[in-house]
Amino acid sequence: MVVADVTPSSNAATVTIEPPLIEALANDETVTYDDVPFTVYLESSVQQYSLGINDLYNYDFDVCEAF
Repeated sequence: MVVADVTPSSNAATVTIEPPLIEALANDETVTYDDVPFTVYLESSVQQYSLGINDLYNYDFDVCEAF
């Protein structure tokens, strides 16, 4: 996620992204941010669900991104 305003300088700009990217970007490299595939794993065996408004289920679980 971009967490700060873009910092422009002569013919360039700096964008702050958190969490940081795994690999550095090259100058003028295109960044794809729609439909980015990723893998996660469960952080604990605790999983909860409940019946909410209009008979919709709420399902809660904790995951962490796997690299």
